[in-house]
Amino acid sequence: MIFIFTIDTEWDRTPDTDKISVKNIDRLHLVHDICISEGVRPTYLCSYEVAVSDSFQSFGESIVKNNEGEIGSHLHPWSTPPYIKNIDLKNNLCPFPNEYPLDVFESKLLNLKAELENRFCQQTSYRAGRFGFVSSHANILKSNGYLIDSSVTPFCSWSRARGLGYPSGPDYRKYDSNPFYWQDFDFKSPGLLELPISIFSNYPKICRFLSNGESKFAKKFTIAIRCQPNWLRPFPSNLDKLISIANVGINQGHNVLCMMMHSNELHPYHNPYFTSEDLINRLLFSLKRFFRYVKDANMQCHTLSEFARTH
Repeated sequence: MIFIFTIDTEWDRTPDTDKISVKNIDRLHLVHDICISEGVRPTYLCSYEVAVSDSFQSFGESIVKNNEGEIGSHLHPWSTPPYIKNIDLKNNLCPFPNEYPLDVFESKLLNLKAELENRFCQQTSYRAGRFGFVSSHANILKSNGYLIDSSVTPFCSWSRARGLGYPSGPDYRKYDSNPFYWQDFDFKSPGLLELPISIFSNYPKICRFLSNGESKFAKKFTIAIRCQPNWLRPFPSNLDKLISIANVGINQGHNVLCMMMHSNELHPYHNPYFTSEDLINRLLFSLKRFFRYVKDANMQCHTLSEFARTH
């Protein structure tokens, strides 16, 4: 059994998205110290605003020097050059990477990659900002040296995430949490490896069927049988349930667990979930307990790229 812990290392989420700051970075040591004490080597998937920040420099350098984890890429297109007028931060909204032309997407990716490689290490792992990944991105990533993506969120659709009635993000409802390869465009070799975020349901077939329904009956039936998918991701509502969520996946035959969280969830003023020091302390306690469960179960702890190289 393999366990991978990923942290989307990014901006401070504030109501005014035109002002991008990274004050939360100063709190990363809170979770990193727990990881090291429990034998977990996290993958920090870094956005451009983090890559160029002085506050992350020494922390990231220490991780690479001491082999305490991995520094990977997390593309927030609205904060990564080249900036596109009338697209980036349009109407104070954060666009999905898949909303950009492929040449613009690649230009932004290469700028992010260059900053992270100049400061830290070769880039081989990736997660799209807002999970905005589509199959046409896979060949671009692979041709630029990436080994693995972890953007797919099984059972979930972001196609109406703006709430404005038109498609924006990708639809992942047909996927499960098993790793797979995207088809390479030249059909001569395996494409980019995909490791979905671990999201499980006690009734995966029914959940997938009902997720495509729009009727009120379907929604009531979904609630009645409690088949909604559960993320292996800490929220205030599930801190006591992370181990049971993992066990659902293990009992269904999944042999890799991919947990995620956001760096800004360590700062009470810059995320919508953990909005007090008490909640953050509960988060840290819950993570330590879960990592101890991983250790006691003799799971192998990998970074994303280590998993890609051994899969």
